[in-house]
Amino acid sequence: MSQTRKCVGFDFVLKISERCNLACPYCYYYFQDFDSSSYPRIMKRPVVDQLGKFLVQSIDEMRIDRINLGLHGGEPLLLKKKEFDHLCQTLKGELSGRVEYSFGLQTNGTLIDEDWIELFEKHGVKVGLSIDGPKEHHNLNRPDKRGRGTYDQTMRGLELLRKAGSEGRLTDVGALCVVDPNLNGAEVFKFFVEELRIPSFTFLLPRTGWGEGLEIQQESWVRFFNDALDYWLEGFDRRNLPYNRLFSDTMLGMLSDKGAEAMDWKYSQRHHVVTVSSDGTLGIDDNVMALDRSYSRPDMSIFDTTLREFTESPLWRMLCDAIDHIPDTCRSCEWYRTCRSGELFNRYSRSDGLLKRSVFCTTIDAINERIARHLVTRGLGLPALAERLNQTPTASATDVQSQYQRGEENEPKRSCGAQAEVQRNCLGAKVAADNSLLDHIG
Repeated sequence: MSQTRKCVGFDFVLKISERCNLACPYCYYYFQDFDSSSYPRIMKRPVVDQLGKFLVQSIDEMRIDRINLGLHGGEPLLLKKKEFDHLCQTLKGELSGRVEYSFGLQTNGTLIDEDWIELFEKHGVKVGLSIDGPKEHHNLNRPDKRGRGTYDQTMRGLELLRKAGSEGRLTDVGALCVVDPNLNGAEVFKFFVEELRIPSFTFLLPRTGWGEGLEIQQESWVRFFNDALDYWLEGFDRRNLPYNRLFSDTMLGMLSDKGAEAMDWKYSQRHHVVTVSSDGTLGIDDNVMALDRSYSRPDMSIFDTTLREFTESPLWRMLCDAIDHIPDTCRSCEWYRTCRSGELFNRYSRSDGLLKRSVFCTTIDAINERIARHLVTRGLGLPALAERLNQTPTASATDVQSQYQRGEENEPKRSCGAQAEVQRNCLGAKVAADNSLLDHIG
């Protein structure tokens, strides 16, 4: 590992509400093995107060550079506004001046009103909406508890967010979209960019792994993403490239050595998600925790466990080992560096845990091949690309773990600004479509 200290960050998913006003049939948190009904409906003040102390101790003990606070659920806006205000004010009071931090909130948007907009503005909350595509499809996949579609309510929330953004009160809204491979990917992409005018959104793959039949259904997924890439790569040629994490991270890892190294570090921290339930129980990424009951640790909480102790637990060590494990089929894959065997939740199987390759391997291969071919035809040299992809990743989960466990007392914490700027500059809303794109980040 390089002796140069790099930025270490953690995402804390705060389950401020453990209930939801929708009944999405695919929900990974409520309709799989994990059952949150035993937790309190909302995160109450004693938990919030302890959470602030827990985060401060974590920052000081582990030399954390940045934390992202995800206000999550269930539906987070089921928390009363007064309690939401108290939570944000408490955490800001503890964290300001100690660490780089941000508030993000993922919501179905149905409960947003002007009072919520004022709270988002007051606390600098970045808001993402869950939208599954055009109205008919969204209503089918995101009904309320009585089976009624929620598209119109979500759009009302979007309009309030967009208006606040145009007034400079909020940052641009983002979106998450759970992919339905039976739709046309280009039409879905166009819907978000041109109809909803959302410049940054992410396609979500199902939060599941092997044994559900996905491995034999890849043709439809490949078709969806090829259609979506048709639209996205047109933006590349127009020098107006919307940000889509699945595509953008892949492209960034191909464009330059600097971009590849940034993605090496990011992929090595992809397990750095700590879920804090409404009662303060600590857990791993809820996307992974929902797969198997054995991935829950109800005996560890912010009241009796430090973050260092949590990250030294066998459960966390399992995540590190999975990140660094290279399945046999991935060892000779030309896309390993830009994929790293896929997301952990897509690698899960009952027999092998998190150690298999992604169940979406065929689809990921197709995405990589398509993006690489497009870059080469636009001026990226094939030998340079091949050499970059063939290099061993410059970071591992073990590297990251050893860095924050060393806790150098005399070394200043590093700002994440430069590292984040690499990604913003490389793949923001507007990038060049010729060799100046490579010069921009080289």
